[in-house]
Amino acid sequence: MSILDRVKKGEILDDIEIYDSHAHLGKWYCITMRESEAQNLVDIMDRMHFKRMAISSSLAICCDFKKGNDCMVKALANHPGRFFGYITLNANYKDGLIDEVLRLEEQKDVIGLKIHPAYSGVNVTDERYQECFTYAGQKKMAVLVHTFNRGDVSLLGKMIEKYPDVNFIIAHCGAEDGVELTAEFLKQYPNAYCDLPVSFAPHNTVEYIVHNGDENKIFFGTDAPLFDYRITYGRVLFADISDETKRKIMGLNFKKCIGLPEKD
Repeated sequence: MSILDRVKKGEILDDIEIYDSHAHLGKWYCITMRESEAQNLVDIMDRMHFKRMAISSSLAICCDFKKGNDCMVKALANHPGRFFGYITLNANYKDGLIDEVLRLEEQKDVIGLKIHPAYSGVNVTDERYQECFTYAGQKKMAVLVHTFNRGDVSLLGKMIEKYPDVNFIIAHCGAEDGVELTAEFLKQYPNAYCDLPVSFAPHNTVEYIVHNGDENKIFFGTDAPLFDYRITYGRVLFADISDETKRKIMGLNFKKCIGLPEKD
């Protein structure tokens, strides 16, 4: 029976490894959030049979990146085996970016870096990030970068080309008008990946990025708890793509990108 038929029957898909590649910890003060702490996220994972969730701190993105990163590391320690963590960097704190990476990168289950150009007001090509990208390439760390239009994706493309040893994740597939360029980059650059969460979901985006990009480099993600975690879940499982591709997107691609064994 196909995955779609099983979903329609209400079956629990406990034989599919689901890894949420893009989620957040803590409140985001411009968005109504009712479940934002680590235990809330664990409850989501248990409810939906997610195996693990990769988180970055909302506080680190919006306000205090060091205090927020400490909250992220605490969540990893308090819920072993449930989270991966991104170290959030904000170039407005120009002194100490690489020090922050060195302070935290050896913590268990820290897998990479997170950059949010829109909220920091500093674009991804800024020279203050470059030392961290060089280090990420040496350590084979992933770098998740928020994008929300074609211009964001285009700027990130310069870094994807400049740092071929860094696995850059194009967050939200470029969202508004960046999907086409994201698909091009997935095919053009071996180190370009993308995730699917978005606050609105244009029709057939999943199918487009699969057929015009690379189905081996697309990640399931929810953006939880900013937005309902069931949105991307439904978009992937109801998409007009093969069951094999759905399994890749729901977890296998992300595992491979961050270096997890096939059986984790």
